[in-house]
Amino acid sequence: MEKAKHNLAFFDKNMPDSNFNDWLIVTLYYALYHSALALVVNKNYSSKNHTATLLFLIKNYPISKKEAELIEKLAITKDDAEFYTKLKNQRHFASYSTQFNLTTKIIQEYRKEVINFIQKAEEIILSEE
Repeated sequence: MEKAKHNLAFFDKNMPDSNFNDWLIVTLYYALYHSALALVVNKNYSSKNHTATLLFLIKNYPISKKEAELIEKLAITKDDAEFYTKLKNQRHFASYSTQFNLTTKIIQEYRKEVINFIQKAEEIILSEE
């Protein structure tokens, strides 16, 4: 979780300069990815592949409907998985495209979702200790 928070701190430090939104989205993605890796490590596994990490989260953090009603905020949901994939695609575009099309508004929306995911991952890890 430390690496995820480190990436988020870097994002916050550089957010005022919207000339680098492409790199800000990359930073947000890696904050999200490192929190996902923390969940993988929490189950005593490791991953070196972004897609494998996502699949691991989907397989190893499912919950029943009853559990969802009780601990919805601690679940890795379909929406979380879709956000992970969406941000991964944005990171890829930002890294390899010659265009600049990420607005400050989009970056701020992603920031909120990444912070929510990091908090959720941290709560899951703490609840399983």
